Amino acid sequence: MTAETSPPKTRKPSLRWRKRKPPTGLARITWQGHEDRELTFGGEDIATVAPERKEHRGPIVGWYWHGRLENGSYKNTAGEPVATREEAQAACIAWVREKLGAA
Repeated sequence: MTAETSPPKTRKPSLRWRKRKPPTGLARITWQGHEDRELTFGGEDIATVAPERKEHRGPIVGWYWHGRLENGSYKNTAGEPVATREEAQAACIAWVREKLGAA
């Protein structure tokens, strides 16, 4: 019996969202309990979507995102938050795709 060898399948890097893990230890004391999302590309974190608050533990007044790419591109929208996390994620994905060339 002969085993047929074929090249291993390789996955093309893709954009994926994941929840940020909550901090542990003493850092957890000041953790606000919100669900930040991190955008990954090829296993590397390239952007984060987070809630905007006017006070440390106050209510969420909007969502913003910030990202940094290997090509030196950087954007932070903290000064212009949007109403929902989904809007912030969509804007972030659009910016990343523009800068990466339709990844």
